[in-house]
Amino acid sequence: MSDSMRLSLAPLEGLTGHVMRRVHHRLYPGTDRYYTPFLSPIDPPGLTPRALSEVARENNVGIPLVPQLLTNRVDHFLAAAHTLAELGYEEVNLNLGCPSGTVVAKGKASGMLCDPDSVDRLLDGIFSSCPIAVSVKTRVGRFSAEEIVPLMEVYNRYPLAELIVHPRIRNQMYRGSVDLDAFDHVMRTARMPVCYNGDLFSPSDVARIRSAYPSLSSLMLGRGVIANPGLICEVKGAPRTSRATLRAYHDELLADTADLLSGDRHVIRRMKEYWFYLICLFENAEHYGKQLRKSNTMAEYLAAAHAIFDSCPIGRDAAFLPPSV
Repeated sequence: MSDSMRLSLAPLEGLTGHVMRRVHHRLYPGTDRYYTPFLSPIDPPGLTPRALSEVARENNVGIPLVPQLLTNRVDHFLAAAHTLAELGYEEVNLNLGCPSGTVVAKGKASGMLCDPDSVDRLLDGIFSSCPIAVSVKTRVGRFSAEEIVPLMEVYNRYPLAELIVHPRIRNQMYRGSVDLDAFDHVMRTARMPVCYNGDLFSPSDVARIRSAYPSLSSLMLGRGVIANPGLICEVKGAPRTSRATLRAYHDELLADTADLLSGDRHVIRRMKEYWFYLICLFENAEHYGKQLRKSNTMAEYLAAAHAIFDSCPIGRDAAFLPPSV
C-alpha cells in the first residue's frame, strides 16, 4: 500500500462516537482519520449540545477527527462549519450517503442522489463561503448506479478535499455486492482525491482494493473495524490482536459507555450493538452469543461476555459478517 494512502474509520451511528474513538485510538493506534457519526444542524442554524460534545476537543484529545454533517440546507451547513472552524477543525464532511429511511424521506443524504441539480445547488451554496475544506461521502445513486454519471459531473465542479464513495445504491442499504463498475467510472472521471469505502472486512479485502486502485487517496473501513478493532493495525503490518488487548478494549468501552449513558439497560443495549459485529471475530461462540443477546441485567451480560473471552478462540478474520447488515 502506498505510504500516502490513508486508512480511515467510517462513521457508524451509535457505534463510533467519542467514547469508542478514545478507547480504540489508545489500544489500537494507527487509524489515520476518524469521522464522527453524522451531526444534524438545527434551526436556528447551529449544533446541538450533544453534537458539540461529540466534537469537543477534550473528548477527542490526539484523535485525527473529521466532523460529518447531514443536512440539505446551505445555511445549516455553513453555520455548523463556522462553529467547527472556531473549534480548530480544518475539514468538514458532507453526508450524501446515509441510506436510512427517515433521512431519505426528508430529501437528505442518499435521498438527494437522484436529483443532481439539488446536489449542485447545495454544493454551490456551501462552497460560496465555507471557512474550511469540504469532503463528501456518497453512494453511487439512489435508485440506479447509472446516477453516478451525472453526479460525478456535479462533484467535479467543486474543489472537494476528497470524495468518499460507497459503491452501492441507496436501495441496497448494505446488502448485495458493491458495484465496482460504477466505482470504475468514479476513478476514470474524478478530478479530486477519491476514497473507497465498502466491504473491507479483512486485510485481504484491503489488499484486493488497493491493488485494483493504486491511485486512491485513502480507504475507509467501517463494520470490519467494529468486528475486529485491530483490523487497521493488521493492515499496517501489526500482528493479530491479542485476547488480552481485545478484552481490555471491551472492558474500557463498557466502563466509558456506563459513564456516558444512564442505567444498565441502556448500557447493555449499546454494548449489544457492538457485539452484533464483534461476535463474528470469535469461533464457536453461538451459544454464548445467544446468552448475551438475551441478557437483561449487567450480571447476565458480563457472564456471557466473559464466557466468550474465556472459552472462544479468535478466528482468522471477521469476513463472515452477516450479509444483511
